[in-house]
Amino acid sequence: MAPFSPAQRSSLNRLTLLYVEDDLEIQHSTSRLLRRLFKELFLASDGEEGLEMYERYRPDIVLTDVQMPKMDGLSMSRSIRSIDPDAPIIITSAYHDSKYLLEAIKNKIHHYLLKPIEYDDLKQALLEVGEKILLKRELKESLHILNEYKAAVDANALVTKTDAQGVITAANDTFCSVSGYALDELLGQDHNIFRHPDTPIETFQSLWANITNKESWKGVVKNLAKDGSYFISDTTIIPVLGTDGEIIEIIAIRYNLTEHKMTQERMERREDYSNYQEELAFKKQLNIIRNDFYYKLDDEKITDTTCLIDSYFRPLDIMSGDSYSIRSLGDDVNFFLVVDGMGKGVSASLSAMLFTTYINHLIDESIQHKEPLTLRTITEQAVTYIKPILLEDEVLSAHFIRVDTQEAFFEHASFAMPAILTRDYKGNIKKIPSNNPPISKYGNTIQIDGASNSDIRQTLLYSDGLVENSVKGADDLYMSYIEEDFAKALTRDDMHQAIEARLGPQEDDITFIMLSRLEFEKYQIASKQVASSMQALDEADRWYAQQLDEHYQDPELTERAGYAFTELMLNAYEHGNLGISGRQKQRMIESGEYWDILPEKEQGCDKEILVELYDIHHQEQQYLITMITDEGEGFDTALLRDIFYRANKFHGRGVYITRKSSNGIYYNAKGNSIFIINTIRK
Repeated sequence: MAPFSPAQRSSLNRLTLLYVEDDLEIQHSTSRLLRRLFKELFLASDGEEGLEMYERYRPDIVLTDVQMPKMDGLSMSRSIRSIDPDAPIIITSAYHDSKYLLEAIKNKIHHYLLKPIEYDDLKQALLEVGEKILLKRELKESLHILNEYKAAVDANALVTKTDAQGVITAANDTFCSVSGYALDELLGQDHNIFRHPDTPIETFQSLWANITNKESWKGVVKNLAKDGSYFISDTTIIPVLGTDGEIIEIIAIRYNLTEHKMTQERMERREDYSNYQEELAFKKQLNIIRNDFYYKLDDEKITDTTCLIDSYFRPLDIMSGDSYSIRSLGDDVNFFLVVDGMGKGVSASLSAMLFTTYINHLIDESIQHKEPLTLRTITEQAVTYIKPILLEDEVLSAHFIRVDTQEAFFEHASFAMPAILTRDYKGNIKKIPSNNPPISKYGNTIQIDGASNSDIRQTLLYSDGLVENSVKGADDLYMSYIEEDFAKALTRDDMHQAIEARLGPQEDDITFIMLSRLEFEKYQIASKQVASSMQALDEADRWYAQQLDEHYQDPELTERAGYAFTELMLNAYEHGNLGISGRQKQRMIESGEYWDILPEKEQGCDKEILVELYDIHHQEQQYLITMITDEGEGFDTALLRDIFYRANKFHGRGVYITRKSSNGIYYNAKGNSIFIINTIRK
């Protein structure tokens, strides 16, 4: 997520912007960025106020929310369009609703951004609109003579000419052939004899508005032929001006797209249905996969003994032969599964998904009935279940791993899988090979091996699709490099980035699970107790930026991490210490009571937010860890999966934004403490 370059800032600093947002929290955080970018920023909290400010100040760009009191964003945009049809407008919305999108398109909205707004999307939209405005200004200043005729026209083009009133005066042979009219049938006819009823009236209104303004027009038009059939053309219409500046004739140049469009429509219908089925299949796979530690930890308090549990899943096709499961068995005992259906296509995918589904069901039942499961019980029952389902020549590979944190014990049953990698606190890497043949219809005994894991700092288990993939620019496989990359990686994101840098085109499904323990407590560089007030949050923002500037002198890090810090501090303040739920906050904002109730809640709250900063090193890489802990009741961290799978929803915006701008986020089990990892770029 790159910050604005000096040239980009210089361009936007020549422009003014009106920002209309009724959510004062979003307005407050976003306006911090906007105020630094534009020559002048005007703020409004509803559509009526926004329209009034537009009429008064005539800003260059309008950035507005859709759902607002008094007058919504689309109604305000229509009113602005009546004042200036070309006013650049960017819409933001928390609702992924087609009716809003279609209405925005109808009103010629320049950009439609979904909340939570990602920094890069907002940046791109502002730069695109700003560039067009500045280019238009430059063209108006420098362009004095119109190009009266286009360059040479392709021999296959369909060409007609009319007088200023639209009466046909000429047509080439190609046009006559496609339209079905002879030339003498066309001459003297009004050009609207080709108007097809399927072409919206707005298209022709736009066309003639441009011509009347002595401007050319371009668009795709469905035309009516003489025999009642149609032809689709990519059309450019140019008014030709005389020496007095008035229109003397109009030239229409068309390229026949009929066959292309018909083929495209057929393909789109097939593709839409296929995409829909594939989307459903992929959603089903994601529902089958279980991860009890999705962006969270198993501990109430985050310490040096805390283990980060991360996974990565990238199927080659929609129907994946890989699957995995990460489950808590209770009492500091965790279970990890990686399964790889040998072969490709639907059969391998079904076997992997059925296998994973059964194991998850087995674990759910044991938790419900409070009957502890051993690794042997899970493995034997799963293998017994899947054997009758497998085809004669079909096999499954799988890792079954059970880790008892309290007893510091690690046991595994691996079936024809790549070796598990572990790394101790001295940096030594150990390979734990498979101890069972692949699972088939005729498999027999199951071997389970175990050992102490008290000295293990990191563990990596993965499917063979990772190590059997070719690397870029070399006649080699990734298996030759995985130990080197694992040694350097502290987090899942580090491992992912190393893999992306090395691999050539993906050749198979890729899945891995990575367990890491962090040593960070002794590397604290700063801490701060923050009171539960908006004033204290503003002071904390400034303090955080000062700390980052002092230790790293990296403007990109300060901007990226600072944006996430602001969001998470608001979460800790509102939802943590003040105990305001997402729904309560929404109701308070909608009723207009939000800013009145906040001071009352602050007065009765003596809870604080603890901010801790740690600077840690791993191999040659440096990391910043920001830990934020409130004194609230916490929240159900199972909601994190819903937040990330449905990122377009309003609630959970801060967590989503933070993950996108960092190398990892992790909540404690209670949900009142989070730490963020940011890589310090060299």
